[in-house]
Amino acid sequence: EGLTKEVVVKASAKQAFESWATGEGIKGFLGCESNIELRVGGAYEIYFGGPEVPAADRGSNGCQVLAYVPGEMLAFSWNAPPKFPAERAQRAWVVLTFTPVEPGQTRVRLVHTGFGEDGQWPQVREYFDSAWPRVLEELKKHYEQ
Repeated sequence: EGLTKEVVVKASAKQAFESWATGEGIKGFLGCESNIELRVGGAYEIYFGGPEVPAADRGSNGCQVLAYVPGEMLAFSWNAPPKFPAERAQRAWVVLTFTPVEPGQTRVRLVHTGFGEDGQWPQVREYFDSAWPRVLEELKKHYEQ
């Protein structure tokens, strides 16, 4: 079963989408480097660790854009953290939708699904169950400054 998390941000749907769909956007709210090629099959890599972390373990290495509708939806494959090597070698996926609630406010809905059931998948799901709300809170704070 997937995870669903939501937040309402003080931004247009276009702005909220660009926060996730561009390297500048990711750096703006998460403060980290990334490699994002906004095209189906393009890279969707966010690098959370600094130079002391091996390159292969810095983030969503090898993940890709699966689909997108500018300003409305972004889907990408997503991997588990390095501490779950077997699960990291597989991929789940994330679908973000951006829905205007009123002028200047957008509901960002994140659905993370495709988790396996064996091995350490339950721990991976638990990890993201607590990680995604923190990520969405950073997005919200970014637009309240």
